[in-house]
Amino acid sequence: MSASARTGVADDLLASERPPRSGAANTAADEEVDEALVRPLWWRDDASSGKRSAPEGLRAWLAWARPPRCAEHQLQLEAILSAEERWRHRRFRFERDRSMFLAAHVLVRRCLSRYAAVPPEDWSFRTGRYGRPEIDSGRHGGLDLRFNLSHAHGLVACVVTRGQDCGIDVEARRPSDDLLRLAGRVLDPAEFSALKAHRGAALVDRFYEHWTLKEAYIKARGLGLSLPLRSIGFRFTGPKLTGFRLGPDIGDDPSRWQFSHGTVGSFHQLAIAVRRQERARSPVLCHFVQRENQSLHR
Repeated sequence: MSASARTGVADDLLASERPPRSGAANTAADEEVDEALVRPLWWRDDASSGKRSAPEGLRAWLAWARPPRCAEHQLQLEAILSAEERWRHRRFRFERDRSMFLAAHVLVRRCLSRYAAVPPEDWSFRTGRYGRPEIDSGRHGGLDLRFNLSHAHGLVACVVTRGQDCGIDVEARRPSDDLLRLAGRVLDPAEFSALKAHRGAALVDRFYEHWTLKEAYIKARGLGLSLPLRSIGFRFTGPKLTGFRLGPDIGDDPSRWQFSHGTVGSFHQLAIAVRRQERARSPVLCHFVQRENQSLHR
C-alpha cells in the first residue's frame, strides 16, 4: 500500500514556497450546516475494555505509535505487512518513523479484518490516480469497504465505512510565525477574515480546525491537492461548525457530506468527512485500540 497517509501536511506547506491557489471562494453551492449534519465524535477505549465491537455505523480507529516490545513482537507485526510494506518499513532511518509506519499499516489491516473474513496479512491494496490507497477489487471483489488513513506525531487514525467515500486527517497543532501566511494561501477570504479575529492559542486551534476539515474532505474525494483549497469553505459560529460551501469549480454537492471534528489528547486535531447515503446522518464512534502509554498493539 503506497502513499498510505499524508502526515504533517501543514508543516510541509509552511516549509515550501508553493504559490497560492487560484480561484477565490464564492457562495455558489453554499450549504447551511444544521446540528444534525455536524456529527459528534463518540469515544470508546477498546484498549482498556479489551472488547472488539461489531463495526456497525461510522467508525474511526486510533492508536498511539510506540516501538514493539521486543524483537519477537516486531517480527510478529512485520509478518502482517506485505513484502513491499516490509521493504519500505526497513528503509526508514529513524525509529520514530519506523514505528509510525508499522502502527499505521498494522492498524488499517486489523481494522479492515473487523469488517470481513479476511486475515490482516491477506489484504491487498492498489493506489488510485492521485495516490489514495484502496482495497484491490481484483483480489477482494464484492467487498464494498472504503477506508482512509492519517498519522501525525505519534498518533495514527483510520476511518472505515461500508460503501461511503470517507476521509480522515489528524494534525499536531503547533504555533508558527508563518501560520497567517499559510492561512492566507489555503483559506477562502471569509475564513481568513474570521481567523484574523483570533489571537494566540485560539488562532492556532481555529486554523487547524479549518485545515483538518479541508484535508479530510479532499482525501475523501480521492483527488489529492488537485482541488483548489480556497474553493472549499467552512464557517464557525463560536466553537460550532455551522457552514460548509463549495465553489462551482469543485463539482460536488455540499449537502451530501457530513463532518466530525475534535481534539485528541493535548495537541492533536482530528477531522472526518463522510459522503452521506440518501441524506442519512450517522454519528462517528471513535475507538482507541491502544492507549498512549502502551507499546504498539498488544
